[in-house]
Amino acid sequence: MSRKKVVNSYTHLDGVAIGVRLRSERQRLEFTQEGVASRIGLKSKSAIKNYEKGQVPGAEMLARLAALFGRSIDWLLSGRESGEPISRVADPPGFYSALDRTEREILREVNELLRRGDPGIKRHLRNQVALLKRAAKSPVK
Repeated sequence: MSRKKVVNSYTHLDGVAIGVRLRSERQRLEFTQEGVASRIGLKSKSAIKNYEKGQVPGAEMLARLAALFGRSIDWLLSGRESGEPISRVADPPGFYSALDRTEREILREVNELLRRGDPGIKRHLRNQVALLKRAAKSPVK
């Protein structure tokens, strides 16, 4: 069944309302459209922009977005939490391929801290990232 037929079969779906929920979650987490796209395995922000304007994402993208935002697919589609929230979706292929196991674990831990939404943690992590960037630009001799 084509994606268009699936979407049409769910006549109760309101693409604009879904887009509003996606945008509000993205902004709540202080992500850019580019940031969301890269975190769910997309190469550009255009799909995220279209979703926020009212295009209904496919099932796989809904699952990835729900996992990224820490919400259930039910909530993204309807605004109601009727099912269990998705705890984790597999990372996009090749997403961590250049990293070793320790680096992947560190990124997952940082991602979990960001998902909690605590402003103090986010501020601390931003400061740490800034320090790491400065250190990478001027390596110790």
